[in-house]
Amino acid sequence: MRISRNNIAFAALPLIAVAGLAIPALGQDRPESILPPGFGEPTPAPTQAPRPRPTTPAPVA
Repeated sequence: MRISRNNIAFAALPLIAVAGLAIPALGQDRPESILPPGFGEPTPAPTQAPRPRPTTPAPVA
């Protein structure tokens, strides 16, 4: 079974495109994130309000 030149060319095109898109990213010293600040950090647990103490009724005199 022979592999035609067209099949090789069609297989090489996506590889060349991916390499072309990756070159600028590889050239950066420190790639910047496009995510907003705080994205992916866990949200702080909600604090519960202190429960009011039950009042004891005043003794009846």
